[in-house]
Amino acid sequence: MEPLRTLQVVEWTSDLPGTTLYEVQATELGSTLIWRTVGTALPTGEVMSARVNFPYPAAAFRVAATTSSFPQTRHVMVWIPGGEFLMGNGFAHLNEGWARESPVHTVPVSGFLMDRFEVTYAQFLEAYNWAAEQGWVTLIAVAEAGEGGTTNIIPDVRVLNTEGAQRRLLDVNRPWLDIGYTNGMFYLGDSTRSNHPVADVTWFGAMAYGNFRSEMEGLPRAVDFGPTNWTMVLTNSGYRLPTEAEWEKAARGGLEGTHFPWPNDSVQGTNDYLWNIDPVRANYLDARFMQDGLENHPAHPWFNRTTLATPPFGITPVGYYDGRQNIQFSAQSTNELIYWRRGADWGQVADMANGYGLYDMAGNVYEWCYDWAGTNWYGKPEASLPDPMGESIENRNQIFPPEHQGAPGRIVRGGGWRPLLVLFESAFDPSFLRCAYREMQEPLLAHQAIGFRCVRSAP
Repeated sequence: MEPLRTLQVVEWTSDLPGTTLYEVQATELGSTLIWRTVGTALPTGEVMSARVNFPYPAAAFRVAATTSSFPQTRHVMVWIPGGEFLMGNGFAHLNEGWARESPVHTVPVSGFLMDRFEVTYAQFLEAYNWAAEQGWVTLIAVAEAGEGGTTNIIPDVRVLNTEGAQRRLLDVNRPWLDIGYTNGMFYLGDSTRSNHPVADVTWFGAMAYGNFRSEMEGLPRAVDFGPTNWTMVLTNSGYRLPTEAEWEKAARGGLEGTHFPWPNDSVQGTNDYLWNIDPVRANYLDARFMQDGLENHPAHPWFNRTTLATPPFGITPVGYYDGRQNIQFSAQSTNELIYWRRGADWGQVADMANGYGLYDMAGNVYEWCYDWAGTNWYGKPEASLPDPMGESIENRNQIFPPEHQGAPGRIVRGGGWRPLLVLFESAFDPSFLRCAYREMQEPLLAHQAIGFRCVRSAP
């Protein structure tokens, strides 16, 4: 297999007799690596079919014909360069953040590919329908308590994997959920939202998606369903969840000392986080505007001003904050708090991709990470080893104060269009979108504000 061109557009031909795995990388002017990927050449009679994943949009691939069932959707991925970075909250001196974000520590992370966008409904449903065809998922009924002590059996609502340790992946066919299932197919209730990030998927459901997608594209699995709590294999190049360290390195976009995945405010950047965020930069609910009620909160076109509980929720399409975002501010929002701590750059419409070209690393939906949460994990030497994968299962523990503790959980990052728990108005705190903010949730939780994106280790 010989490269015909190694600029931003690369073409390959092949007359190899067997299935061949190959690695592709392109350089610009012979020096700068601009993308890297892997592919599979498959013999299909007189022509060659090809499967390849491109993390760089300027790349191209040409074959004589395609006879394989290559996925309709694909993952646009970007290369996150390897190296050390400072992980944790560097603004604790401003009384910003929580103890679980400290101390700041140096973490070496190998280079990897990460989804430019959060996984969409279109991508998720394609992979799960393909998995259903392979017999890798099944649906079961759920028993629920009814009135007068009766029990109601609700058929075909819980999706489980069939391989390895069986776990709840997601629920379907509920009025408050986006995804349904009928006649052997998963479907989206509102097809116009296929490019919105998938939500209401458990940690196990996100992990399973990685394996299903890897199988579709001929990549080695990076997730092991066998152990009770499932594990990942970082040396395999299939799709998987990011580790917490990978996620934070990617979110920072190569910057140091910022509150969010974008540069600090040009004047107030050294002050606390509230000076550095506003509703034009990310999709979230801001406590400063919630004083006048949901109906007067700044709104994008998909914002639901009447309820947080049913679709379309408040989620935007992936990559919506690309410099063309349309955020409407209510003239009825007059509470003086809406003017509190407005930085010099407040309200400026800009492309909010971070330094690595990633979208929605702050806001839209929280994102599952692989790691277990653990007490004082950042203070342990293991947290600064190369490519850490979080607390061990033996030491997993709650990271919340005693009054909020429950079962141990997996890390979620990035904040979402709404908080995970709405107890007080202070729950609508933009602090949850900071690069250093870390939260944990039980891996069996499926929530309308939790989604995920995938990564792949370098082949």
